[in-house]
Amino acid sequence: CSNGVDFAPSGDLVYYVDTATSRIDILDYDEGALKNRRPFVSINPELGLPDGLTVDSSGTVWVALWGGSAVHAYDPDGSLME
Repeated sequence: CSNGVDFAPSGDLVYYVDTATSRIDILDYDEGALKNRRPFVSINPELGLPDGLTVDSSGTVWVALWGGSAVHAYDPDGSLME
């Protein structure tokens, strides 16, 4: 159940929210094809479920947490910033 998809500023990566698994995945984007799906961040469901997502011009991934009344910001390496 995806509620968010966005591209990294470079255009070669796609972030994908999978609400049902409480995970954000990252995929390579090349010539219109998505490849190499892998976990980017797993979120403890007790904090809320990842719901919406956007990526800003610096590559920070912003994720809304449904039921958690929060927004998380992640570095491009997957580290929680705020």
